Amino acid sequence: WLCMGAGSNPASQPIIKEGIMAIWTWIWIILGLLIIGFVMDATTSSKWDDNGDSQDD
Repeated sequence: WLCMGAGSNPASQPIIKEGIMAIWTWIWIILGLLIIGFVMDATTSSKWDDNGDSQDD
């Protein structure tokens, strides 16, 4: 269906639109995971620092 979608027929437009939407969905999912991972990493690292300080005391 990719070859047919590359044609100039109007039927290829919805396929292209769906593909772009899917790509953007994946981009947002990956970005969200990266942001969540970064926040979680910062939170856990700060918690580890707090635990280390309390253990040192």
